[in-house]
Amino acid sequence: MNNADRQRPWSSAHELHDARRGLTKIRRRRSERMLLLAIIFIPMMLYVAYVLGRSLLYMQGVLRFATNIATMSPADVKVSVNWFARDLNNNNPMIRNGAITALKIATRWNLGGDAGAWAEMWAKQQPFWEYQRATTNAPPAPPDWRKLIPPGGKP
Repeated sequence: MNNADRQRPWSSAHELHDARRGLTKIRRRRSERMLLLAIIFIPMMLYVAYVLGRSLLYMQGVLRFATNIATMSPADVKVSVNWFARDLNNNNPMIRNGAITALKIATRWNLGGDAGAWAEMWAKQQPFWEYQRATTNAPPAPPDWRKLIPPGGKP
């Protein structure tokens, strides 16, 4: 056995050790990078989920208000409209637009999509405004044609 053959196993073992050390460093850097990304992105994603969830719950409140306004008393409508009017200056556009929609439904005003104009008009009109139920001159809805078919009869 010559000298070169003796150094080769030591040389390859040393290279193998260096390769393992390099892989360990790469794994450590990768896990550190993933930890850094998690520290940055998880709070950001939680905040986005909070904002979107709050917006969607607010819009469900507007929908509930719109469907129940016909059965509410004028005093309850005014309380609800005051509650929606305080969100006209919200920086979240979904909440701001939901407040405008609720005010449009209750007041039947059409001031467009400018929240500033709505807030100004509501500040002026709020002490005097009273909810008036909508009246229509439309004829009553015709009866359901399916109920007119006698039992066992063919349509």
